[in-house]
Amino acid sequence: MAVDYEVEYNNRARVPEHAEIFARWNREAAAYREHMKAEENAELGLAYGASPRQTVDLFFPDATGHTPLALFIHGGYWRSLEPASFSHMSAGLNARGVAVAVAGYDLCPDVTIGQIINQIRTRRVHVLADRQESGPYKAFDGLEMELQQTDKGPKYFITAGTPTWKGIDLTECQQFLWDSGPEAFLAEYQHDFSAAEQGRVIKEYDEKLHVIRWSDFERVFGVRYIPSHWNCEIGLDVGFSKTHLSVATWVATGAMNSKLPGARFRYRGKSWVEPLVDEIAEDIIAVMLPDKAIGKKHNERFQLRRWVMSAEAKSERKTCQQKHQLPFLACDDDKQAGISQWRHYLRVDRTRPHPFHPDKQIETEITIDGKRVKGLYWELGCPAWFDVVDDDQFVAPRDDRGLALHRQETLDWEWKPTPLTDTGMVNEAPVKAGDDSTDSTRMITAGWGPVASPLTDKEEIEEAMPDELRLSTVASAPLTEDERVAVWLARQEFIEDYHRDQDGDDEKEWERIRNS
Repeated sequence: MAVDYEVEYNNRARVPEHAEIFARWNREAAAYREHMKAEENAELGLAYGASPRQTVDLFFPDATGHTPLALFIHGGYWRSLEPASFSHMSAGLNARGVAVAVAGYDLCPDVTIGQIINQIRTRRVHVLADRQESGPYKAFDGLEMELQQTDKGPKYFITAGTPTWKGIDLTECQQFLWDSGPEAFLAEYQHDFSAAEQGRVIKEYDEKLHVIRWSDFERVFGVRYIPSHWNCEIGLDVGFSKTHLSVATWVATGAMNSKLPGARFRYRGKSWVEPLVDEIAEDIIAVMLPDKAIGKKHNERFQLRRWVMSAEAKSERKTCQQKHQLPFLACDDDKQAGISQWRHYLRVDRTRPHPFHPDKQIETEITIDGKRVKGLYWELGCPAWFDVVDDDQFVAPRDDRGLALHRQETLDWEWKPTPLTDTGMVNEAPVKAGDDSTDSTRMITAGWGPVASPLTDKEEIEEAMPDELRLSTVASAPLTEDERVAVWLARQEFIEDYHRDQDGDDEKEWERIRNS
């Protein structure tokens, strides 16, 4: 007999007095909040994400210094209730010296359960920044499952594992596995969400690796804006409803003479709800003007090497071109264009340290040239993609200056479940919802993003010169006057040889062209 999950999970129908219970919870929760506020042991409504429901209420014990912290995720069948109804659940742990964070989240059907999981797992508040995790605890140690053929078709069986939860019933676990499938079982009993992660389009995106502050950028590059000689591109996804926003994205590429040549920086996002195309154009022009507050003296417009817009937005594109002199072109309209390139930049090079965040070397195993290699490698590593945000929105993004929409949609964007075609193939495509900022980003990555500004002739020669002859080495070396003269002569000889070799290469190239 098939299980009717709507009936099984409808606890309100099973508990007629549920309204009275909820009312009691709310009274007790309100009383506890007031008590803890009076004791100055509560911080309420701390934002950890872009939406109003993404908040955390913190309740602290009387103990000072470092204390254990428990994260409480409230119930409501993913569709109802809020943290304020559960404040009193912190009382028992608070009394035993444990701090409690009561987290809220967006509700179904506005978001999927997978998106709720991402909200909880990826967002952080300041109190969680200095922490050592001690849970959650898996139901089984050494769990092994096996897909076996039965009279009713293939089924997963638990073949090994030591139960760790008190009172756990192996038969009940096995039945849940059969009823719900391995993905739900691993999430519910093992707190393993890796199967759910497989559905993410941009699964490599990790905020602890790919999000940096403008102060981090300034520490490495010396300015709190994109340098004027870097190349940039802009993508604009046009939408005119509350559910389909208009979103612009700016991406810059580190110049070849920078400390991170070729790295991509998503450094600005701009979103509009039900705008006129003229409003969009005017805002785009305005945000690129010089900004005295951060020391930017140039107009970014002249750094933009490519302007791309939704392929179907022909009328809006003409308005931008003819009325506002913004040279937008149609983007590649393939549904997967730019995804592979974006993911390529997000990959992490563990042989190099993270250029913006503290990093350390650990004994681990990584893949190099297709082979697994053990050794000392960097724990974070160095990706080639960074989102740059205002310092005060690094942890809890609120608006475009924190790339709130861009970060949330990149984390939530999922592949659409698709049936097999007549040929037995699966036609994969991203879900066409909550993808406004991801679309404007992949418009840029579809062409691999801006090309890195090349080195000047002088910079190329300096780059090719032996270390002992480079100006950076000579300037800090304790050389005598005679030694400095010898270095200068050696530099001049190298420069002459370099030009001679270049002229020879040019002559060979012309000869090849003439003979082709």
